[in-house]
Amino acid sequence: MAAVATTCAGPELVATATLVIPQGATRTIVIAGIVDNAGAPLDVTGWAVHAQARPRNSPTAPLLAEWSSTPTDGQGVASAAGDEVRLHIPHTMSVAWTWVRARLQCEITEPGPDGRRERIADLELILDHELVRP
Repeated sequence: MAAVATTCAGPELVATATLVIPQGATRTIVIAGIVDNAGAPLDVTGWAVHAQARPRNSPTAPLLAEWSSTPTDGQGVASAAGDEVRLHIPHTMSVAWTWVRARLQCEITEPGPDGRRERIADLELILDHELVRP
């Protein structure tokens, strides 16, 4: 399984990157190097993760893909451990995608009733469509 890494340099900053995902592939997007306001590694173990991909910069645009640390039907699995967040893309998820480009934003929420919520990534996804089919 290949992993794509991007670095987040503090909760006030958001990791940005353009990632090419081959249709039908199993991949993991790794958002690594999450740090606190002082620049020290931030342990996000136990934090909730939520990410969504949409075709453009609009919260009302159609949802193309979604990940959660507590996934329900149709959502991909997200996890947080140490100073990393991982968004898992299984074959069954990427093979069903038909879009070309998407904007993905990922947020983490600290445990507890007043847990802070931080956006840690704003990524452009490009789907490399599978041309050869069985």
